[in-house]
Amino acid sequence: MTEITFISLGPDDYDRAKKVLNLAKHPGFVGRAGFVGREQYYRCATHGTCTIAVVDGKDVGVALIAKEKLQALSVIIKAQGMGIGAALVDRMKPRWVNCIGERVAWFEKRGYKTVGEPRVSHNGKHAQFLLERLSGDQIAAPIIPQDMVLETSVKTNMEPSVNGRHKPTVEEYTKRVEYAAKLIAVKRLSHAQVKRILCKKFSVHFNSALRYIVNAKKLLLTRTGKPKQDHLANAIAFYESIVGNKEATLDERMKAQGHLDDIFQLVPKPEKNLAGIGTMNITFVEHRIENQEQLNAFKQQIGSSTLPEATCLPSQ
Repeated sequence: MTEITFISLGPDDYDRAKKVLNLAKHPGFVGRAGFVGREQYYRCATHGTCTIAVVDGKDVGVALIAKEKLQALSVIIKAQGMGIGAALVDRMKPRWVNCIGERVAWFEKRGYKTVGEPRVSHNGKHAQFLLERLSGDQIAAPIIPQDMVLETSVKTNMEPSVNGRHKPTVEEYTKRVEYAAKLIAVKRLSHAQVKRILCKKFSVHFNSALRYIVNAKKLLLTRTGKPKQDHLANAIAFYESIVGNKEATLDERMKAQGHLDDIFQLVPKPEKNLAGIGTMNITFVEHRIENQEQLNAFKQQIGSSTLPEATCLPSQ
């Protein structure tokens, strides 16, 4: 009996997916790690979904989807013929598929139909067919071997969203917010660290991770039973007590004063300069030129003879 586990990959898991694609001899990814292949994977991982199939602890298949379209479906040579590719398609249910004529019948058995006329591929060797998935009541039962048991790493009651991602249920969403709250309150991680962990663990966009963090902070505030203003007053009183404590070290007093400065915004934020080549900063200086003599003098002042000729306008 073959047990398959499906795992969602994130933007940082390209090397893992690439290894499977190489072993499967996928023409778009095999060999050198080209820029096009890496960009295609990143687009699927951020705006679609990337799923890998694992059997006996080994990665044996991968499917990439972006904009509801199957971008890649590959199974390593040693695992072909075991129904892994069919399981990936039945699992992810992409709306659109591009395939060569030899694979049309295979996809039709899984609920797809051809749309329009085939077109010749860029290499001129194979005709490409566009297929669309039929509606649920038109699709026949998935063709999966009877001895195969599917184990998923995500909830089976999660419905795929429009862009191919799995939209979490209310229960799943609550657990993700709880997890974010734990990272903030217990692990004491920064927002940037929490955001990266959430994106990788749940394969979500950073905007979704940011919403988890916002709701997690609201959850932590609610659990204290106090309004935000009370916490702010307590924090100010605490930092002021450290600043006025003669037994506190100089480092502790300086850190407490820094927190007070941040609360009351006593220190202005540094101005942002446009970065030039390397570490050089670019500063814009406005210099009004009213005649040719002033232009010549300005050229000598900055030691440059490469300034373009300017038309001197009369002063307003």
